[in-house]
Amino acid sequence: MWPHGRVNTRRDSLCTNTPHPPPQMTRSSADNSLFQLSCGLSLAQLPITMALVAYFSDPQFAMYTAQLLNVTTKQMEVEVEDFSASVLYLAASASTALFAAASRNRTNLDADTHYSMETLQEMPMWDLSFWTAQLLQHGCLVAFMCSPLDWYFLALVVSGMSLLLLLISRLPLVNGGRSRENILMLLFGMLYFMLYTAVRRHGHVVFFMAMLFLDGLLLIGHTFDPDPNMQVVGNCRLCYCAGMSVALMVSYNVAC
Repeated sequence: MWPHGRVNTRRDSLCTNTPHPPPQMTRSSADNSLFQLSCGLSLAQLPITMALVAYFSDPQFAMYTAQLLNVTTKQMEVEVEDFSASVLYLAASASTALFAAASRNRTNLDADTHYSMETLQEMPMWDLSFWTAQLLQHGCLVAFMCSPLDWYFLALVVSGMSLLLLLISRLPLVNGGRSRENILMLLFGMLYFMLYTAVRRHGHVVFFMAMLFLDGLLLIGHTFDPDPNMQVVGNCRLCYCAGMSVALMVSYNVAC
């Protein structure tokens, strides 16, 4: 206080005018940067994958089916089929780019929109495009890591892992869903152990660990926060697609 009851308005104005950005703005800026980076990588991987397919030889994945000819003698016949891996890689790459393009056009992937069933019902194609890309990405990596492999094994592992990821990520949306998390995680771990027993024979453990890390990141982004928002979920899914795309491009070069 100044004499005669006057207030030091100059000092108070300097104090009040000093910029102090709130922490929320800093976090939002970082989240937006992460969104732009992961979305850009998910879009850029499509022309890179197309260039790899155009300039490198087409790798072949071998699938076999065992048929029991005689029950008594246990005589079996194995049918082996080779199929072009480039078609599967292009499908996974295109679906990833489609999801990234759909994410760029969404206006409700922000911190103010809660991750809820009502929100997902407003964007069904965005949600469907992600799980389609995730299914194809798993199919590419599992076929690469385990080739030659049985058709039934491929279908069981890929569909089972994708379905369990979908169910676990939906647990926060269901009342009492957290109580089912343990059994679903147990089934998920059993599928991963089954896959590991096949992968370690082919020497692709590094790709297996990368897929395990990205799947874990996907689950953490959906279930770690008790009240997740669409900004966290959107960034998590885009980072997942970008990371899986990098793993797929490296695996394509190794398979050639």
